[in-house]
Amino acid sequence: MPVLRTVLGDVDSSEMGITLPHEHVLCDSSAWFCAPTDPEGALLAEAEPTLENLWWMRQHPNSNRFLLHLDDVDILCANSTPTASSAVERSST
Repeated sequence: MPVLRTVLGDVDSSEMGITLPHEHVLCDSSAWFCAPTDPEGALLAEAEPTLENLWWMRQHPNSNRFLLHLDDVDILCANSTPTASSAVERSST
């Protein structure tokens, strides 16, 4: 069987299931951070996203450190398909 090369190592293609071709589920894009110059933006640059500040996050996607640094494996597994969750579990064993 062909294998697929992933960041977690090679995976047999029969184990992959449905896979989106280019998803960055864990990444650090903090190099793109653009510090806001206004006082409200300076506060929101360090805030976690909420429904109340979502409008700002969407207007300034590179001005919030939380949005640029996706590294929480627990959140990834909670919001992923069983196939993706099991791939993360396989890599940690």
